[in-house]
Amino acid sequence: MIPKTVSELNRIKEECKSMVNKRASASAAAAVVPVPGADVGADIVIMMELLPAINKKFGLSPEQLDQLDSVVKGKIAVIISSIGSELVGKYITKQTVTMLLKKVGAKIAVKQVAKYVPFVGQAVSAGISFGAMKYLGNSHIDECYEVCRRIIEARESESANRASSQKNTSREIQYEIIECVSCGTKNRIPLAGPLTTNKGIFKCGKCKSSLKLFEASSSY
Repeated sequence: MIPKTVSELNRIKEECKSMVNKRASASAAAAVVPVPGADVGADIVIMMELLPAINKKFGLSPEQLDQLDSVVKGKIAVIISSIGSELVGKYITKQTVTMLLKKVGAKIAVKQVAKYVPFVGQAVSAGISFGAMKYLGNSHIDECYEVCRRIIEARESESANRASSQKNTSREIQYEIIECVSCGTKNRIPLAGPLTTNKGIFKCGKCKSSLKLFEASSSY
């Protein structure tokens, strides 16, 4: 479920950052192993687990979005498109992760070479892997956060507009009940508006006798 408040959104953001740190540490551990391609394969597996988990935390997984009505889904799709995200609300595939890893390809290439240098090389390789994984994970968190923040703002704005509209409507139409002394018919007379400036003179809806405001028996 998409967060309803900014405080809830901030809490989820911190939870996701903690999750990213744990996964980045796992990536760094894999980078120390001196087997060609082992760390890259581990990074792909980690990212394929991490990115969908972040989407789900924010209520933005494809499955969660499919449960929303078409109008809400359309608004969210516009927001996602406006920030240029390729991951929020999407199914994460191996091809998607590979594309992401290409963005940090230079660092990965250095990592592959560096880890074959004893001790120092392995430490450098682990550091690069941790940093790259943390960067990718936190970037996705920031995108999810921004989408949810805009959704929350839109909800609050719509709620405020509805409340204002209802308040104005209730103030616009107010009536007083005036009972006709001739036939006893109760007439609804507006308390505000041009009619009230006519010295309180109105006609009974049934017998057409004149009504006066001081004859009012009740109001609402």
